[in-house]
Amino acid sequence: MTSPSTITYKLVTYEEQGDALIDVVGDMMCKLMDELGEEWVEADMRSTVEMSIKHSPMEIYCAFNGQGRCIGGLGLYIIPELWNYGTLTANEAYWYVDPRYRGKVGGGLLDFVEKNTKADKIVFGISKPALAKYLGRLGYEHQKVLLEKWL
Repeated sequence: MTSPSTITYKLVTYEEQGDALIDVVGDMMCKLMDELGEEWVEADMRSTVEMSIKHSPMEIYCAFNGQGRCIGGLGLYIIPELWNYGTLTANEAYWYVDPRYRGKVGGGLLDFVEKNTKADKIVFGISKPALAKYLGRLGYEHQKVLLEKWL
């Protein structure tokens, strides 16, 4: 296991990583969907990830272990706030950390993101109460409840 001192954090881009970034993010998304018990189709996941990375205003942050392998990532869509275009909002697309590194990497990754994003604020859509409590301790405030209906 890598010690916290050998973990590095970085904003990564498609321009510098190419299709390897699509593979890494796609792999994280597949693992995340499995953990959440969501059904997904690999081809659909890859095309969604590719479209998002290539054509959306995203910032993608990764945590790397001492061997240079991505062990966690936080992807954010950067968009102007709906009613206040002067405020850039980072909306969480995904946040995933390899289970072997949980409790060691996620906080550092979030701290790095908060210091380096060009957004004015970060918005998380959280389905896990424990993660909501954790973010609350870091100063994130509960804002609203999202409701969904399949048609």
